[in-house]
Amino acid sequence: CTAPVAATSRWNGDQLTVRGGVFALDGSRQLTATASGAATDAAEAAELGTRVSDELFAQGAADLLGQ
Repeated sequence: CTAPVAATSRWNGDQLTVRGGVFALDGSRQLTATASGAATDAAEAAELGTRVSDELFAQGAADLLGQ
C-alpha cells in the first residue's frame, strides 16, 4: 500500500483515543482527526475509528488521496 495515511490509538483508563491522518504525497497538505470516548467493547472502539474516518472524509481526504 502506498497511500499516505496513518492511524494510532491509546488507552487511558477506560478512555480510548483514536487519531488518524491523510497526507499529500508531496507533503503540502495534511488532514488529521481525533475521537475519544469510553470503549468497553469492540463495537464502541470501532465507532471511534469510524468517527475519525468520517471526519477525514468530511475534510476532503478522498480528494487528497486522488491527487
